[in-house]
Amino acid sequence: MNLPTKILFGSEAWKIEYLYTADGRKVRKSAPYLNSSVDGGIGAMVMNYLGGFHYQDGILRFFPTAEGYVDVTKNKIGYSYSYVFNHKDHLGNIRLSYAENPQAAGTLKVLEESHYYPFGFKHEHYSSNLLVFREKGAGPELMLTASPLNPIPQFPYNYKYNGKEFQNEMGLDWYDYGARNYDPALGRWMNIDPLAEKRYENNPYMYANNNPTIFIDPDGRCPVCVFVIAALLISQSAEAPTGNIQRDNQSRNATAGNNTLISGIILGSSGVGSIISNGSKANTIRQTIEKSREKTNETKKVPNPNGKKGGPAHQKKMESEEAKMKDEGFKTKREVMVNTPNGEKTKRFIDLEGINKKTGEIRQIQVGRQNKNGTPVAREKRALDDIEAETGRRPTFVPYN
Repeated sequence: MNLPTKILFGSEAWKIEYLYTADGRKVRKSAPYLNSSVDGGIGAMVMNYLGGFHYQDGILRFFPTAEGYVDVTKNKIGYSYSYVFNHKDHLGNIRLSYAENPQAAGTLKVLEESHYYPFGFKHEHYSSNLLVFREKGAGPELMLTASPLNPIPQFPYNYKYNGKEFQNEMGLDWYDYGARNYDPALGRWMNIDPLAEKRYENNPYMYANNNPTIFIDPDGRCPVCVFVIAALLISQSAEAPTGNIQRDNQSRNATAGNNTLISGIILGSSGVGSIISNGSKANTIRQTIEKSREKTNETKKVPNPNGKKGGPAHQKKMESEEAKMKDEGFKTKREVMVNTPNGEKTKRFIDLEGINKKTGEIRQIQVGRQNKNGTPVAREKRALDDIEAETGRRPTFVPYN
């Protein structure tokens, strides 16, 4: 999975180590820190991750809630629990963390105010003197005021940009997205794209299609357009009963499918391909997201006036490739249909297939248009992906332009 297991900073004494499950989920992290009370002056912090519960050196420190997290503090008589609320923006970035102020009833204590540059690098300092919170419809007497504080907690909650864990041990300053680690100072991933062979027209270290104001990457494998998510939220089928049992069931199924997709994307629990599993609209939604992602790399689409056979340049290249195959002893066939029920289209056509009766070799060729960088345009790539997913064989792409 190409995930780091050990990062050395000059010597074995200064190292960060990680432990993962078989499917790549991080379950343990250990890092050194200066500690004059131990031999050598270097201590080791161990963080264990258990289903959202974070244990530091064997002690529970915090766990997430729907609105933020619960901060756990150990004291002489046991544990105390403080509810912390996170305010997020449209990209899932945590912008404000606040909690009830135990020293002044009816007020809030601001724990942290965060602002980011587009690629996630955090602004250094904010010095607003007063933040005002009031419940909608409440009178002035119910207004809650909060003065920003600058506490340095011993065990900080480090989920920040996109809601991902900021790993600042030893000045590393990476965000852990799950499948990859991200450096906001560079705007680049530190690991190669695990799906690089599927999207070879993209830089395998590029973050969010180089457009982080529109795209997010839930787990480091597939950028998703946040406006597509918003459109899905707005356009979900209403679940109110109409008296028509069949229509009500269809509406509920469609809504369930959309909710599965949206929840999975926002939580970043897995890649888009595995998030979408339920609901009658699931396949359509997946196609919409994939098209929005690939649109940035696709050359201008022009309707083909020559029909399925393609234009003169396409036909000329087909004739040339077919002649080569025949010269090498292949029996050729054009427009070989492949059923692709799980693809973007339910069927695809291989432009040219040849079988060598003497050797048994099968050769498949797809003739199409290429981008300026030599890669297939998006529609050609989607066709190749569908064929490969169904047959296990990817036709050789031959450009005609």
